[in-house]
Amino acid sequence: PALLRLIKDVNAATKAAAAQALAQLGPLAKDAVPDLVRALDHPEYEVRIAAAEALGAIGKQSKPGVAKLRDLRADPLVRPAALRALEKSEK
Repeated sequence: PALLRLIKDVNAATKAAAAQALAQLGPLAKDAVPDLVRALDHPEYEVRIAAAEALGAIGKQSKPGVAKLRDLRADPLVRPAALRALEKSEK
């Protein structure tokens, strides 16, 4: 529950750190998928990268984020993380 609160924090560094921690939980972090998908729209690229990586770590249960991850392939800063996440979530 604490990480679910932190992923909603207004501070970009806090949000990115929460996403990184959620990535460590892998599929156990499935309840955070909606918040991670919203984080893919964050203005700070570090947050978008961390959210993409977390969605990739969650795997198949991150399907709600696939469309947005596909869109992020056009973002040169986030593209590598988005591609890795897509590969993991579409298996």
